[in-house]
Amino acid sequence: MWIVLLHLIQVGLWAVVFWQARELPTLETAVYFSLATYTTIGFGDVVLGPGWRVLAGIEGLTGIPLVSWSTAFVFAVVNRMYEHWRHVHEAS
Repeated sequence: MWIVLLHLIQVGLWAVVFWQARELPTLETAVYFSLATYTTIGFGDVVLGPGWRVLAGIEGLTGIPLVSWSTAFVFAVVNRMYEHWRHVHEAS
């Protein structure tokens, strides 16, 4: 749960930058664009102006490792919990 919150904070910070720069008309549109870009879905229905496209690409490049690392972390935790459960149940 905390990992998702951290990702949403990151997306929100990117969205505020795009919105405050007046690149996107509303905060909702900025959050939508940022979420699609951060997760590298990139629908293409909302786009930035020429001077800001590189920054959107950088957002996508930061989203890839951060989402990957959090996925690996959750997998490691679940795997450790499973190994512990298996160890406890094999001993009994």
